[in-house]
Amino acid sequence: MTNPMLPATMAMLQKLVAEIFEQLDGIPEDDLNTWLPRDGMRDVNTFFALATHTVGAGEFWILEAAGGRNMDRNRRAEFASTGSLAQLRERYDRWLEGSEEVFFTIDDEDLASIYYRPATPERGMSESPSHPRRMHRSRARAHRGALGSFAVAATALGRGTRRNDRSCMTPR
Repeated sequence: MTNPMLPATMAMLQKLVAEIFEQLDGIPEDDLNTWLPRDGMRDVNTFFALATHTVGAGEFWILEAAGGRNMDRNRRAEFASTGSLAQLRERYDRWLEGSEEVFFTIDDEDLASIYYRPATPERGMSESPSHPRRMHRSRARAHRGALGSFAVAATALGRGTRRNDRSCMTPR
């Protein structure tokens, strides 16, 4: 890692992933795929779907956008996904390992370079309303984008689930 931002970014990603699993630990496996917030919000995502979307965003921004790997992301399918906590852990572990590889191999020139990604909502990108044809982002911003996505998701996963408090939940 040549850029001092990268070890700090990796440490923060590891911390956020640990916080995500701190929130998910103790939730019964079936509840990961079925429990939703109250208030008649039937179209809100399950914990598993939120966690899958979070890692999908991280894979896209770090492994694909910054690292140049094709991740074949299907963003829409992330919100309908189901599975086990063990499957989530395995995917997050693979993502963190891949992120570390990208961080160790990317140089400052690549980190500062500009790349073009056409708008593809299914894969995680939409067009900017003010610049519908401009989809340029620096790779440094890609790293910050993944970090921001994790912070939001870690917070969302943490609401109402601390200490196994499911009082704000209702079955799907």
